[in-house]
Amino acid sequence: MTPGQAATTAVSHPLPGRVTPCGAALSANARQLAQSRSFALRLYDQLVELIRSGVPVALRVRGLEGGNALQRYYLACRGLRDAFAEAGVDPQCLELTLGAGSLPLIPAWRIRRTLLGNGVLNVLFDAGLEDGATSMGQRDALWRNLWHLRSARVRSSFWPTVRSACALLSPEDAHAVVPGCGLQAPEQSAWMRAELDVTVCAGDDGRIDLEALTASVAGLMEEADRVADTACWPTAVMQHDAWYNRRLAIVPVGIGEIAKRRNLDPDCHGSLTTLRQLLSGIRQVVESRSRAGALQHERLPSIAASDPCLHLPAGARETCWQQRWHTVLEQQAIHHRNLVVLSPWSLFPRGSADFRYANFLPLLAQADACEFERSESLVSWTAAQLKLFHCRALALNDGLMSSAVVADQP
Repeated sequence: MTPGQAATTAVSHPLPGRVTPCGAALSANARQLAQSRSFALRLYDQLVELIRSGVPVALRVRGLEGGNALQRYYLACRGLRDAFAEAGVDPQCLELTLGAGSLPLIPAWRIRRTLLGNGVLNVLFDAGLEDGATSMGQRDALWRNLWHLRSARVRSSFWPTVRSACALLSPEDAHAVVPGCGLQAPEQSAWMRAELDVTVCAGDDGRIDLEALTASVAGLMEEADRVADTACWPTAVMQHDAWYNRRLAIVPVGIGEIAKRRNLDPDCHGSLTTLRQLLSGIRQVVESRSRAGALQHERLPSIAASDPCLHLPAGARETCWQQRWHTVLEQQAIHHRNLVVLSPWSLFPRGSADFRYANFLPLLAQADACEFERSESLVSWTAAQLKLFHCRALALNDGLMSSAVVADQP
């Protein structure tokens, strides 16, 4: 039985899903591309080499502030088209990423399709949309355009922060989109991704075999660590990030399907509580194994670098400050900076976009990061529903960040 198949009976020991290193999320400034031929050629060579090597790539186009932004974007896409044509590379393989509000979306999508084929255009929500960089009229136009493009290969990503399971590590701004899965993350961050299909561990009634689920999580983490130890990342920045942060994305899918099988009413708060317990249980298993890994292996370099005792005078390091730091380490240290990733679309039953399941959005609080690849059709959604869905998720993220607590440090 594969992870994508529904179980007719509870499976006692499902096989772990496939573990894969994620692709490269890069960026380039459209002004530099227009002004420097050498800069443009270096970028084109890098993109061609990556794609020829089978590495998925998403390129965020920056430098679109001010006048003539659409023209600069057009010239950037035309340069990419010409370089890919000369190299014999299919430009549809390249995902493009734009900051939400940086360009009118419908013309940007048409330019992408005309010059680079019917590949993915990512629309990324980050601080720029809320910090006054866009007017109310521009934001209203953004929502309308997103709704008109809801059946196109336009993927919106709206979880602008990546958190850590370790309270000693600060949240990170997510200014890029990882190709394929649509994970919103820091640029050139290196993720080991593993899907956990919870329906494989459930019967027709949606009841979870907890022993099977725990075994599946353990298998995924063991496989992910094996792959991570030998993985060769496509850029030097990603190679460093993989060593420094050792990012793991355990991605539970099928949450909405479990709700459907169990006849959980999306309008009932008790349904949310039931699913939160499921995800909390998964998270506890993942965190427990990562903490055990921190005891068995070298301390995660990003945690070691945050040691405030490194900046104290030599004599002070022998005081209670260092003891306090070691005490916090024993409580908080983990083997991976990030652990659990969720998609808001996994909260819907498969093949359904029933808007009532948007009530499960608070479950995203169980995740360190979010991904946004979607197979469900939103053709039945109104423009108001699409806007509300995005705004509720963004407000939830803002609330989590405002209430975030970092462990006391010396």
